Amino acid sequence: MRSLPVFLSILLSAQCCFSQIISAPKMECVQVLPNGDVKLTWQPASNNPCGVFLDYLIYFSLSSNGPYQPFPAIVNQNQTTYVHTGANGNITQWYYYMVANYNCPGDSSLHSDTVDNLSFQSPVIYHATVNNTNQTTITWAQGAGSNIYGYIIYHVVNGKNIPIDTIVGTTNTSFTDPANDASVSAQTYTVAAIDSCLAAGLINDTPHTTMLLTSEPFSPCD
Repeated sequence: MRSLPVFLSILLSAQCCFSQIISAPKMECVQVLPNGDVKLTWQPASNNPCGVFLDYLIYFSLSSNGPYQPFPAIVNQNQTTYVHTGANGNITQWYYYMVANYNCPGDSSLHSDTVDNLSFQSPVIYHATVNNTNQTTITWAQGAGSNIYGYIIYHVVNGKNIPIDTIVGTTNTSFTDPANDASVSAQTYTVAAIDSCLAAGLINDTPHTTMLLTSEPFSPCD
């Protein structure tokens, strides 16, 4: 019987004995449905060479510090949503994270970011400025939520928040309005964060308004 080369024998031994690190699924959005149920959406886990897929486990808690308990295991690898029924998510804050389990002896499964259903706070608006072409640029603070996907910009007209654009990317925190002339009338704007399901959080309730500069005709007698 031919023996394996020493270096190959060591390599196979290392592959057998070192545990695998299993990447976590990416939680994409948490949506509160009209009846108060909470719908969770994630990206499906990829195949892992360590072993076959076993299940997803989603853990939930009323506190960010736990204790957490799992929902029933999800054994369909292609499933990407789960509804937490009876959550009363309109008034109750829940925290969630998930792991993907594979048939990998000695593996170590990472868990996803912890997300919740009520933490989309309204972004802080820094200022609204007018450029030399009378267009308004609104600038705000970057959202802090782990599942923030972007922002909705609102033009406030007669006290009503009218959505005028969607900005994709957590770090994209400014917007220039090409449509409304700030030299004609003062312009007012506000903003809200969204997740990848385009579910919006709280709209900032302190809109920013540009200053309309006016002048009187020059009189040589003044």
